[in-house]
Amino acid sequence: MGPDDSDLEEFDRVVAARDPSMHDRVGPAIIAGRAPAAVVRRVALEDYHAARWVAPELALLVANAPDAYAFTIDHTRHYRHWAERFAGLTGFGDGTGELARRLGRCREVGLSDDDVRAYEPIPETIATVFTLLYYLRRSYEEGVAALGYAGHCIGVAGGAPEATRRHAAELLRLAGLSRPARDRCGEAVRNVLLVAETRVRAMNRWLDA
Repeated sequence: MGPDDSDLEEFDRVVAARDPSMHDRVGPAIIAGRAPAAVVRRVALEDYHAARWVAPELALLVANAPDAYAFTIDHTRHYRHWAERFAGLTGFGDGTGELARRLGRCREVGLSDDDVRAYEPIPETIATVFTLLYYLRRSYEEGVAALGYAGHCIGVAGGAPEATRRHAAELLRLAGLSRPARDRCGEAVRNVLLVAETRVRAMNRWLDA
């Protein structure tokens, strides 16, 4: 028997208690125009490299989608969603892909392509991204939970966080999670959020430098 709304609310509670964005000072400073130019450039570089690492791994959710062998694509929910999401991030769909947009932002703030190539992300970004990628490789359900409920921490979930979580919850309900699987998904969400908080706090220190 799959999870109902009350079962999945535990993931929302984890996000509410541990959402790193509650501690973020850099994002609001950039929006308000108070962040130094060096911080704006560094954030653009971090965001580009985070998305660059995540992009190819989304193909795992396409490959592992439980309805990948449906009679036609029109009969799928999981497969179609992640195929479209992968295309949107990498630029294989209509319009400019998210990776290209992030590279464009780097150029807009005065960074050359050589600057982007040479940049070394902070350890906390590496830890956050590769914790997320660990769960994408563990199982389809853990990947959906980690990306849908915690992917906003590195800006790779797509869309507003609340809408993304609702969509992830819908996909998890369709997947028919067992109790052990829900426990693993909850742990995945918690662990990505915990590591992402260290990233937020590390980036906050840039404003004090």
